[in-house]
Amino acid sequence: MAEPTEGVEHAVTLSPADATSGGGEAPTPAGVPSGGRHDDRGPQRGVGATTGDPGGWWSAAAGVRGGRYGERVGDQDSLFEDARERAEVAQQPLAVRMRPRGLDEVVGQQHLLRPGAPLRRLVESDAPMSLLLWGPPGTGKTTLAYVVSLATKRTFVELSAVTSGVKDVRAVVEQARRELGMSGRQTVLFVDEVHRFNKTQQDALLPSVENRWVTFIGATTENPFFSVVSPLLSRSLLLSLEPLTDDDVSAVVRRALTEPRGLGGEVTLPDDTEEHLVRLAAATPVARSPTSRPPPGRRRAAACPRCRSRSSSRRSTGPRCATTATATSTTTSRAR
Repeated sequence: MAEPTEGVEHAVTLSPADATSGGGEAPTPAGVPSGGRHDDRGPQRGVGATTGDPGGWWSAAAGVRGGRYGERVGDQDSLFEDARERAEVAQQPLAVRMRPRGLDEVVGQQHLLRPGAPLRRLVESDAPMSLLLWGPPGTGKTTLAYVVSLATKRTFVELSAVTSGVKDVRAVVEQARRELGMSGRQTVLFVDEVHRFNKTQQDALLPSVENRWVTFIGATTENPFFSVVSPLLSRSLLLSLEPLTDDDVSAVVRRALTEPRGLGGEVTLPDDTEEHLVRLAAATPVARSPTSRPPPGRRRAAACPRCRSRSSSRRSTGPRCATTATATSTTTSRAR
């Protein structure tokens, strides 16, 4: 057997005679590492000294597999990730898939989104903002908050005042402060049904709003002048949303039927069916205009039969006004 090659660790060279006398081992070129070692030049064929593989054929195959394994695993992970995302999108409800991705895709609320409107100016200038969205259910308060985060490239975090508390708010604010300090990216904190927070919970939002650690957007169906604390209300821009019209609902239905992320034209609706859907959407009970609602905790008294005025007393059990009170006292004194 020849001497090992200088400069190469564990390299051996077999002569034809050694190969024949060694049980039929295949000859190996000089200067080849044992065990099928793999380097930048590609897999090498050698004697499997550590595995006992004659001729190093198994080691060579292992080298080929090992040389491309990382790339193949990376490609498979990417394929699996894409497939998982497509499956998640396919399982999403139609309303989630059709959620607008920009201000121009929002249907309705043109008094807030037309050129020169306050909300559009804030979004296009990427200005700091704190918003209160006030309107009946189904007017797109969550959608507007999500679109604002997309248009301004800010992280979107949603909390529900029904299931969240001060601890959840503080956790989101701390994470937003870390992200703001490390990457400079701001966070949109959207609190749905913010009127369900009590006074203490709403006060917990004040430091993050004042210091602009987060972009606060609150949504409420109740009159914010009675359901939101004054410090938070004074630091936020109040925007009133209006119910969608029949034309707006028809536009949403047609978009869901035709766009690829919706039904992609696989379903068609006759005109009478579409009109029926629009009527059902219009018949959905929504809150009345917040300006016409009485303050929480106060009941509207019956109208006075004489002057048609309404009593402002919470303890009043019937129509009471100056005219009625005078007439009642006069009748009582005469009876006595």
